[in-house]
Amino acid sequence: MSPKQSLRSHWFAVTTVLFSAAVFSYWLFQRPYVMLAREQSQLFLWNREYLFERIVVPGGLAQYLSEFLVQFFVHPVYGALIHALLFASGLCLMRSLTKHLKASFLISLLFSVFLWWLTTNIYIPLTPIVAVLLTLCVMRFATGWLRLVLIPVLYWLVGPAAVLLLLPDGRKRKPSLPLILSSALLFAVCLLGSSWLTLYPLRQVARGIDYYWEDHNMGTLEEMRFDMLMRQRNWSAVEKVTPPNLQSSASISQSLAFIMSEMFMQKGMVSMAQRAAFEAMECIPNHNKSARSLQRLIETNLVQGHYDVARKYLNLLSQTTFYRSWASQMRPLADHPERIPTHLSLGPLFKDYEKTPDTFFY
Repeated sequence: MSPKQSLRSHWFAVTTVLFSAAVFSYWLFQRPYVMLAREQSQLFLWNREYLFERIVVPGGLAQYLSEFLVQFFVHPVYGALIHALLFASGLCLMRSLTKHLKASFLISLLFSVFLWWLTTNIYIPLTPIVAVLLTLCVMRFATGWLRLVLIPVLYWLVGPAAVLLLLPDGRKRKPSLPLILSSALLFAVCLLGSSWLTLYPLRQVARGIDYYWEDHNMGTLEEMRFDMLMRQRNWSAVEKVTPPNLQSSASISQSLAFIMSEMFMQKGMVSMAQRAAFEAMECIPNHNKSARSLQRLIETNLVQGHYDVARKYLNLLSQTTFYRSWASQMRPLADHPERIPTHLSLGPLFKDYEKTPDTFFY
């Protein structure tokens, strides 16, 4: 088979690879700071309590899986790869569901591009994307009345994205009107029932509990970009970029709070750095915790001599994937405070903190 014939016979696979490469390049080179902003807005823990806390509400499994993926965004290469795999999966799933249509490829491509566009909005978590893809997987293998049976289960696992099960199965010649009406009625019962069971307002349940963050205090793209440079200790790049005006902001954002925390820590103002870290965690729209904030709180509490508090936060980070090794390195300082003065970064801060006239403020 000639290369031209091979390309024609495998055109969809080639297109999918090219599309995935475009997604990967976009997130790695254009929006790495958005991925880091998402990652620092959560604390994914490997324990049963964290899992149960998610799955007791509609869409909890989709949220749990999305937060599992977002934890990898701490390394932008992993984050870009995850985005590429998600949208390539969406392209393939939609293609398989619409292959009976003439415009199947165009519909699939536009669908994946739409999902891509949604993720560029920092106030839309990864949860609805994961929920839609899980629903498409069920639609791929469930047909007819089996979809009706799966609506309550799938709704509780992924949330309102389960409404896609109401769409007629294109693999059947004639859509069943009784099936569509029964599915719509059952879905409405699921919405009303979950609003009563979980005590969430109906408007939020219908929209998706973790589908959209209403509090717009994550920060601007410029603030996120500058915060990424501060977090990566890329001081040469920081010097070339104009820092955001901290005094002109009407309200503090998460990115600004992290920037302030880094600045205060570099100046030796440990208590102010601690306050800014708390402020950054309070800015998280869905009231989650932040692994990055906990890192700073561990450092400040070690310097201030609050070793029990530091151990509490260390216990949390020891249940994470990417902060576990850092927590194991810092735990000896909490168990043996006499080692803190000799620590490379905390030692000078510890000595200066003892000499500060007003340690409550600085």
